[in-house]
Amino acid sequence: TSDKKQTIKTNDKKQTIKTQTHLQAIKQYLIEVGEARMVDIAQIIGLSPERTRLILANMESVEALGSNRNRMYHLK
Repeated sequence: TSDKKQTIKTNDKKQTIKTQTHLQAIKQYLIEVGEARMVDIAQIIGLSPERTRLILANMESVEALGSNRNRMYHLK
């Protein structure tokens, strides 16, 4: 059982590092382009649109403008 717990902790830590890397990539991209659609951001950083949408929704420094189809994201 202790082996299982260690594996879970390791996987959680790796996932956190990956997420932090993606957050930085999104911020850097938005600094360079100003504003972008979620699909473009997903393509640039190499994530699925669903995962990118989830990360963007949890980023306090990013603001969404527009309706669903025309939504653009930019840094606050």
